[in-house]
Amino acid sequence: MIAAEAQDRTRILLLVFERPEASQGLARLLANIAMVRAVHVSELERHRAVPAVAVVCDFNVNSGRSFRAVQAELARPEYRHVPRMVVMDKGKALGIVEAGALGVTGTISRPFDAEAILGRFRSLFASSFERDIAELDGPLRSGVSSAHSVVAKMFERLPAGDRITLDDIAVQEEPTIEALREASLRGWLDAVRRHHSQSYRHCLSVTGVAVSFAQHLGMSHADQRRVARAAIMHDVGKTHLPLTILDKPGSLTEDEIALVREHPRLGFRSLIETGEQFARDTLQVVLHHHEMLDGSGYPHGLAGREIPDLVRIVTVADVFSAMIEDRPYRRPMSRAKAYEALLGMEGRLDPDLVQAFRPVALHN
Repeated sequence: MIAAEAQDRTRILLLVFERPEASQGLARLLANIAMVRAVHVSELERHRAVPAVAVVCDFNVNSGRSFRAVQAELARPEYRHVPRMVVMDKGKALGIVEAGALGVTGTISRPFDAEAILGRFRSLFASSFERDIAELDGPLRSGVSSAHSVVAKMFERLPAGDRITLDDIAVQEEPTIEALREASLRGWLDAVRRHHSQSYRHCLSVTGVAVSFAQHLGMSHADQRRVARAAIMHDVGKTHLPLTILDKPGSLTEDEIALVREHPRLGFRSLIETGEQFARDTLQVVLHHHEMLDGSGYPHGLAGREIPDLVRIVTVADVFSAMIEDRPYRRPMSRAKAYEALLGMEGRLDPDLVQAFRPVALHN
């Protein structure tokens, strides 16, 4: 069986292969977005009904024995609604009969285009996430769904050169505020944790934490909307980074880290270039959410009162969310441990805000 690192420990992607040496690279690539269960066609019966969110078939469809084995497996009820892709050499097409027999929903061309493949599965899993959250109670379902639609627009439109508007962002503000008011932050975090993409999860998590914090601070409704808008947009610059870096299952290289640290500038520039009149405080959060009070942050090394209040609030939510999220290179911290870590960042985060954040971190 081909070994593959897992980016997401809850989503299983079934890769059916014939030649390990031909499929090894694809397994590593797909490990950016899901746990890959790679199974040789001859061993399918021993791995019957893997609970997969998608199936990728990388075998010779002209091989009668292999084709029949895969066809029989995918005909099982457990796979009825599971998307399935077939790998084809560039320039070759899958016959209508074969495609129909396997229930193929798409093809992947070899040689592989990493960005195209990851983007395709991101869209597929985003649709799956919407189905997953349909079971949530009313306000929570509406809030998470609305916020997710905004994040999806950001990550789909901006890399393609399309613009995003103020109206695109505003649709999530009221549903998000209501969801955090009517439901618990814990419920919000449990819901967004289901998403396959670390980048999507983080944007949604920061939004929930920041709005919950704003409500605890007694901020006005208008200010809660400002927080919701800025929080969901804070990482917009990451939409311009390669998916192979954003969803990388292991540690980043120094060059990759340097590129990631450019995302505040990239996000700020992209919003300015839309021509939309984004609020000054939203732009400040996008550009400065990695600044620290002691001047050790980036991209400008701002310090003390140079960092606006809204940025400070979102930064606390951002740091806390990163600590409690599951990452491919580490397990998530408990909320209590994460709050202890915030207390340990004295001099870098606003101490009054960190103290005020305690009930949000531990009880909401």
